[in-house]
Amino acid sequence: MKQGALLEQLVAAIQDHLKGQADVTIELNKKLPDRDGHKREIDVYVTRKCQGLPIAFAFECKDYNKPVDVKVVDAFVGKCQELPEITNRVIVSSSGFTKFPIESASKRGVQ
Repeated sequence: MKQGALLEQLVAAIQDHLKGQADVTIELNKKLPDRDGHKREIDVYVTRKCQGLPIAFAFECKDYNKPVDVKVVDAFVGKCQELPEITNRVIVSSSGFTKFPIESASKRGVQ
């Protein structure tokens, strides 16, 4: 099992409560084509319709021994910018975050 797989499964399970609603899908390790046709992997990908409009949540799950640093935020933001269908970005860390990544993520639309 790859490192972080349990955390990904936990995030998917938390999102699973949405399945009772119409038009909700939850996928682990979803590979999406970017603007250049290259496959980019999203740890947990949740899609749904809200008042007829598509919403896509991308969850980046980090199961590290120490708090996540800003490099993770930078990489995730860069990946998501190449995937225009993603409307909501979330980073989940089992060990928390240092202060700078939280500020950077907030300014860049990442929860």
